[in-house]
Amino acid sequence: MTTRTTHPTDQTDQTHHRHMRWDCEVVGCFNKKHRVPLGVFDAALPGRVGMSDLDGVVTYFGHFLFLEWKSPGTQMPVGQRILLDKLLLHVPRASVIIVSGDAATATVDRFRILSGRDVLGDEDEEWREGHLPALNCWISSWARRAESAYNA
Repeated sequence: MTTRTTHPTDQTDQTHHRHMRWDCEVVGCFNKKHRVPLGVFDAALPGRVGMSDLDGVVTYFGHFLFLEWKSPGTQMPVGQRILLDKLLLHVPRASVIIVSGDAATATVDRFRILSGRDVLGDEDEEWREGHLPALNCWISSWARRAESAYNA
């Protein structure tokens, strides 16, 4: 089992949520000051192709886990669906978690997990009702499988 260390400036609360190292009240809104407006690259790409962002990614023992968080009732844009489908098709040992919930409070309403050659398919398929502990349980299981595969 590996021990997790955090950066000395990480701020955590009683729930052990790691907070962004940015104080909006002191230095302004992070999104306005530092989020790259991805549309500035549109002219460099052909047709309707455009940049997309993902909310989280980790690699562990050669396995990749991508996270995309959506507010309840929000549909994933077509381009992002295509991106994630292609990622799963072409990146060996990749998994994608799509979460529906409140990002500000890390409240998980439901989530889907895609691995290997899975594709997103119908938005209403394959969702698991859940909460943050259930999602963390799956992520821990993913990490154990990655480490076991590496040590096999």
